[in-house]
Amino acid sequence: MSLTAREEFLLKAAIITAFGWWIYLPVLNGDWLWDDPVVVSENPELRTWSGLGQIWFSAPATDYWPITWTLLWIEWHLWGGVTLGYHVTNVLFHLTGAFLIWRLLSKLGLSWGWLGALIFTVHPLAVESVAWISEIKNTFSLPFYLLSLIFYIDADRDGKADAYWKSLFFYLFAMLCKTSVVMLPAVLLLYCWWRHGRLTGRDVGAMLPYFAIALALGSLTYYFQTVHFDEQAVVRERTFVIKLIGASSAIVFYLGKFITPVDQMLIYPRWNLHPPSLLRIATLPLVAVMLVALWAGRKTWGRHALLGIGFFLINLFPIIGLMQMNWMNVSWVADHLAYIPIIGLIGLVVAGVEQASRMRPGCRPILVAAIVAVIIPLALKSHWYAGQFVDLKTLRTTKIHQMWD
Repeated sequence: MSLTAREEFLLKAAIITAFGWWIYLPVLNGDWLWDDPVVVSENPELRTWSGLGQIWFSAPATDYWPITWTLLWIEWHLWGGVTLGYHVTNVLFHLTGAFLIWRLLSKLGLSWGWLGALIFTVHPLAVESVAWISEIKNTFSLPFYLLSLIFYIDADRDGKADAYWKSLFFYLFAMLCKTSVVMLPAVLLLYCWWRHGRLTGRDVGAMLPYFAIALALGSLTYYFQTVHFDEQAVVRERTFVIKLIGASSAIVFYLGKFITPVDQMLIYPRWNLHPPSLLRIATLPLVAVMLVALWAGRKTWGRHALLGIGFFLINLFPIIGLMQMNWMNVSWVADHLAYIPIIGLIGLVVAGVEQASRMRPGCRPILVAAIVAVIIPLALKSHWYAGQFVDLKTLRTTKIHQMWD
């Protein structure tokens, strides 16, 4: 018996939701970790109305993310010191982001967009952002980032002014949640190029308000990243060439973790780039050759690949070591930094699967079997990995915590 379109949608949505809750079930009652006490459980600003005012109108000690801090203020008054509420909220935002990825991929013409939502839900690279309470700034900002992108697509295709202003509003909202979404204007320009084959003055003009928001709030974040944190010598003394090698190494690292998410850690050992190994140096021409090949094929297969890879690289740009960032004092890379960038790679996977299904309609059962064979191990790994975030004692007995002490 065949399902109606509505029944098929509800079944896929139920599967995605069930996977999401099952994966994070082990950590729903998880304890406070690492900087969670500073951010939430011992943060005096979350206790009072005057603290809420300080969140918005006082110079922050770290980053200016007033909407995320306001969310945490509300959560503290709802849940207090009970971590269950914070974890449930994180999972809900993660699932919301997954469903919006489905919507985004559908807007881009992919009928298999549900697969993108499923991959994002179960992928181990997302676990750190969802299982760690302090990283709610990732899961909270993503839905607004995606809404901004979706509404801009509507504005571009239908010429709706209200959709454009909604897109701009959601971008500002997302930036006030976490400035890691700063690269959205560049992503929107990439989308315009992908859709029209070129960039026009109108496209660039439409981006000016977005770039104004990015410059204002991005500069503010950069200021607090450089003023309130001491930069270690190993970060400060990198030359431009070393920065490029470190950046290409980070790109290859994140690509590798997306394809084979093994040996994940909360804090990865920082690579030795003084001097860099031959393997690290080799990543630079490898990334360059990849980009040249994609650009050479931009009028055919490379156009769609550039959209996915471009989304990945654009959103990685601020966090691969070319710009000063406080996390570089700890490690060159982190899973939570890849939370948004991997959406571009997920889109590429979905596009590849859809192309295969169109070229060989009879292979759909084989594709479904292959999807199951990939999704189940990813979900199992994420379920196990989420369980390692239950408390500090568990973290300290696993390899993912090896650098803490």
